[in-house]
Amino acid sequence: MKQFSYKLASKFYDAEIISHDAIDDYAYAIETLLVKAIGWIVLLSVAFIIGWFKELFCYLLFFSAVRAYGGGFHTKSLMGCLILSVASLFIPIMLYKTIYPFLGNCQGGLIVLIIFDILVGSVNNEYIDWDQKELIKAKRNNRIIVCAEVAILLISYLIHIDSVYIVFMSLGLTAASLSMLVELIIQKGGRNHEKQ
Repeated sequence: MKQFSYKLASKFYDAEIISHDAIDDYAYAIETLLVKAIGWIVLLSVAFIIGWFKELFCYLLFFSAVRAYGGGFHTKSLMGCLILSVASLFIPIMLYKTIYPFLGNCQGGLIVLIIFDILVGSVNNEYIDWDQKELIKAKRNNRIIVCAEVAILLISYLIHIDSVYIVFMSLGLTAASLSMLVELIIQKGGRNHEKQ
């Protein structure tokens, strides 16, 4: 994937579309777009094959919206991210099957994570590498997205949307929030370790 992306970026340079200095940046951007596109195709194909397309689409939509601006835990490679993403599709299905009878007891955890999202905004890391201006914008955008998702969940509940979709939307928001929390804990642990 990396070689293909670099070759494509080099062709842009040969066609005088980009400068020589921009080849590496474009190669990385192309690789990221390809992995994300392949990831969505694989994820939605798996969801379709196992017969949970609409439910997992709700999960992915809520997860991806917060993940885009909330940041959080990232693997060291884009391929690792794809593998982890496909594996993670089975988590909401397993959780749905186990927590659905106890859903009323789980709402408190979701509320805590929503408050966490709004307070923290975004979690930067070395793989995202937002500068200060980008981080401030990401925090603002993520807070707006979280509030919009909460509003959608409340409206869905009030108009009696099938509860399975509400659960999967909630799980998507929860998973993205937990990813932010994990990365924050890793960063705090790394800083504390460096101070010792």
